[in-house]
Amino acid sequence: MSWFVDNPIITAAIITAVAGISVAIINKIRSNKKRRENSYVSIENNYGLTVKDVFELSMLLFDENFPKLQQIACDTAERRVDQLMKEVFHKLSENDYRNYESFTDPDTQYVLFEAQKNYARIGDDALKDLLVSLIYDRVNCEKSLLCVALNEAIIATSKILPKHYDHITLLFILHRTQHGEDEFRTIEDVKRDIEDSILPFINEKISYHDSLQMLSAGVANKRDIPYGLDSLLRMKYGSIVTGYSFKDFVLLVPELYKLSSFNENALLGLIELTNSGVAIALSNYNIKTNKHLSISKWIR
Repeated sequence: MSWFVDNPIITAAIITAVAGISVAIINKIRSNKKRRENSYVSIENNYGLTVKDVFELSMLLFDENFPKLQQIACDTAERRVDQLMKEVFHKLSENDYRNYESFTDPDTQYVLFEAQKNYARIGDDALKDLLVSLIYDRVNCEKSLLCVALNEAIIATSKILPKHYDHITLLFILHRTQHGEDEFRTIEDVKRDIEDSILPFINEKISYHDSLQMLSAGVANKRDIPYGLDSLLRMKYGSIVTGYSFKDFVLLVPELYKLSSFNENALLGLIELTNSGVAIALSNYNIKTNKHLSISKWIR
């Protein structure tokens, strides 16, 4: 069953978005419809355009620009992009998105094609979920530093691996989410927060070379003075853990022993995130925790 439903408000927004598309492009869009004709419920309007046209426009962007490959590779790439765009439109539809004219903006089309290229090449499910989240935030932002950060985050996904997403998220949690003095009144509060917000993102496979790759991808910068993990945890949780060593934190939450090597070589305190890294971290955090931290709180 299609996830598009008859909605005059959405239809009106789509008319505004695509009314300026030339007849030649529309004809080409419709010539490609046959292979996807069961994907959507058609919503007709006075211009003869449908919701399907908007989806096809995004696919045409890929078809016209992605390098031509051998047939089997071409089919795989197109199948991946088709899946990516369906999930993007599904998320937009679920959240009552109406500003479809943003898809005709040159900057939006540029970064959308970057996302399509990355997923067409790599095809990893974790990458797809991350791109859907980043694209959703991107088409919902107006011209701002946030748009720039989201653009850079989408581009950077071709230079990092899924294992880096959790490490980037862990860096964000430790460096950017210090709490007020009254938020953690007991050690049990600290223990519970470590279990909820830190343990899900521990990845033991991260090495110093991975940190260098994140620097190369532009999602992080090197710190002048690196911090040990014990220092980061003390800064995060405040006076209630004054004097705690890393061993004390491990006694509190034994699973933290997995980060022993990170504490010894200050790997988590060696780098800090750029705005594009923050965008990736927040998207990954929201995906894995089913929570929603608004990116606009950290980037404006």
